[in-house]
Amino acid sequence: MDYISDIFNDLDFKKFNYVELLNEHVLNNDVLLFLILITFLILLALGFSNRVIIFNDGLDLSQTLGIIIIPILAYFYVEITMPEGADNYLKNLHYQENSNIYFLSLIVSLCLIISTIFTSIYHNGIIFGLLISVLKVLLCSILLILIVGLIFGDNKENKRKRPLYQTVFLLGVLGWVTSKLINGNAVRKRNLTN
Repeated sequence: MDYISDIFNDLDFKKFNYVELLNEHVLNNDVLLFLILITFLILLALGFSNRVIIFNDGLDLSQTLGIIIIPILAYFYVEITMPEGADNYLKNLHYQENSNIYFLSLIVSLCLIISTIFTSIYHNGIIFGLLISVLKVLLCSILLILIVGLIFGDNKENKRKRPLYQTVFLLGVLGWVTSKLINGNAVRKRNLTN
């Protein structure tokens, strides 16, 4: 366990840039981006038509959301507990002391990823299951971004705030779309009648 803690103590999470890594290897490749988009849309259409199971139930949705939410919560916890006015030495010491939190969130996320992959394969077969497990993580990422954008994303440049009824309506549409993707029972009923 000390060996693993030493590895995480040596990692500098502040300099680890996921956006740059994603931009270098995925977003600059137009063909790969196009194939990902087409696959995403086909699987989404299959989910809406109840031909494949996207999320079996609410637990499946929440475990997939946990893949994204748990590391974010760990990051915010470490940042919130940072002493005010800390110099670089105290910041580095704080990050080293809390590296176990990052490690624990990584382990929980990896367990949730494995569980999501196995759940998708169990319900859809190996080929569709692997594709759908990636789709589920993408859908949850997009869903979280949209929810945060709707709740906290007002237009600050024009000092114009979105009316509450629009935000509630858009959140309702997102909820409806999400409920259509929790389709385990609907797919099983469809398969029994065929």
